Amino acid sequence: MSTHRRASPRRNTQQPGLICNSDGSIVSSCVMTDVSATGAKLILDGAPEVPDEFVLLLSKGGKVHRRCKVIRRFETGIAVKFVLPLAARPTAKNAAQ
Repeated sequence: MSTHRRASPRRNTQQPGLICNSDGSIVSSCVMTDVSATGAKLILDGAPEVPDEFVLLLSKGGKVHRRCKVIRRFETGIAVKFVLPLAARPTAKNAAQ
């Protein structure tokens, strides 16, 4: 019997989304089929060439979005980890405080 050890528990969902390049152009529509605090599984619409890093829009106005990095590709989709914005990443200076 195999056990999966994940940094964060995942939950099933059927959240539609859009994969966008850094310039805001749409690459593909997708459906997020599971999600955790650290990443998600996305089922792609067709077989688009998805960049290694992109922005995932989860609301029409773009207020709900995540920067993503592809960690695994498979026939029908991708697995991604969420990337913190540069401003939110810890630095040596503020980590020591």
